[in-house]
Amino acid sequence: MSRKFKVGDLLIRVRDSRPCLVVEVAQTPDRDWGRTDTFRRQYRLFDGVAGTHKWYPDTMIHANFDAPIP
Repeated sequence: MSRKFKVGDLLIRVRDSRPCLVVEVAQTPDRDWGRTDTFRRQYRLFDGVAGTHKWYPDTMIHANFDAPIP
């Protein structure tokens, strides 16, 4: 089971160690992999260095970001 993040969680991008903050979470119409009872999510992250917002699918979050505090 993959971890679900919530608004206010701090994430660190692996490739450049930039801090990003989860500012919005949305459920997609796509089903979670191999499950029929849950849906995939997408996260809107605020990049603290660049000062921009961007949407990322949950699969990209789990592959490219670390949560410093579990």
